[in-house]
Amino acid sequence: MTIRTVEINGDRQTGKTHLAMLAVVEAITDGHRVLTVSERIVEATEDVVHVAALTPGHLISSIRHSSPLRGIRLTNGGEAIFVSVQPDVGRGFDADLVIIDEVTDVDKVRQMITPCLLASSDPRMIIVHRAE
Repeated sequence: MTIRTVEINGDRQTGKTHLAMLAVVEAITDGHRVLTVSERIVEATEDVVHVAALTPGHLISSIRHSSPLRGIRLTNGGEAIFVSVQPDVGRGFDADLVIIDEVTDVDKVRQMITPCLLASSDPRMIIVHRAE
């Protein structure tokens, strides 16, 4: 399986996460499933709000702002789940796109979430890094 991967690098406050959230909106409006992994639950919660604001309201079926699965579901079946890094991250969730948003140990998270992409016919991953 080949996972198409894009990496976004940049300084703080340059729009890296915004660009990644635009990719989430595009994917879910096309009916895909997305898993977004952030370092902390605070960022995951902010990403739900961000994606909801970017998504046309008439397409939103439901929004969950609280645990266990923060997310947005659209009327077309597209769905985005927003989680923080944890030992079982992504377990039991099939995705077409995974976003790894500024996590400390990218390689470890990538290994943990790769099984989420196994069922996808076109698996994609976006990794957001802060420039060093």
